[in-house]
Amino acid sequence: MAITSDKVLVVSDYDRTLAHEKDGFFVSEEVKRRIQSFVERNYFAIVSGREKRLIDIFAKGLKPTAWVLENGTLIFVRDEEILNVPRSWFQIREEVTSRLEKMGINFSVGRVIVYVNNRWFTDQELSQLREICDVEYNRGDAMILPKGINKASGIVKLKEILKFNGKTIGVGDGENDLKMMQVVDVKVAVGNAVPTIKEVADLVLKHEDGEGILELLDLIDSGKLTKKTN
Repeated sequence: MAITSDKVLVVSDYDRTLAHEKDGFFVSEEVKRRIQSFVERNYFAIVSGREKRLIDIFAKGLKPTAWVLENGTLIFVRDEEILNVPRSWFQIREEVTSRLEKMGINFSVGRVIVYVNNRWFTDQELSQLREICDVEYNRGDAMILPKGINKASGIVKLKEILKFNGKTIGVGDGENDLKMMQVVDVKVAVGNAVPTIKEVADLVLKHEDGEGILELLDLIDSGKLTKKTN
């Protein structure tokens, strides 16, 4: 079903954008209620590097329009799972993990991507993989992805699935949100965002994390977002 142009799609990062680190990255009940109210009239997708098994724990009961997980490679709309990766990826991933093992780098594997904690690698080591995959960083940790697949491509794919042609508002905090900002109409940074996100943002929120999301949704519902970004 096509979405009318008077509705908006908010695409939000999860860690340190929707959920506080001090709360163990669990979404507050207030933020859950506010998002559920918002999606009765608009669209809200959560775009994260997280795996679904962890999201199911940290955000239990939260039902946005969609989830775009593992940094854009995995999309959930209602109960449908959509892989946003080339068919060749899983064979390439075997080569990636083999190389990591030979370098003595510890890693974990999600449904699609490979995660490397910042304690286990140097930039020089991971740069050797760039001929066959992409490497994205988020506050020091690394995610190894299929070439050309990231939060931006995940959002583009989601808009195709939803047949959405209205205004898209992106909100984030970390380095891996930069590509997401390239495909949204309005770029928003939470108050605790890293400097590189604040520099590209049309609007920097006064509040951090989940309180920032509440602030953003209030601005949208009151019609003040456009005025502030102007």
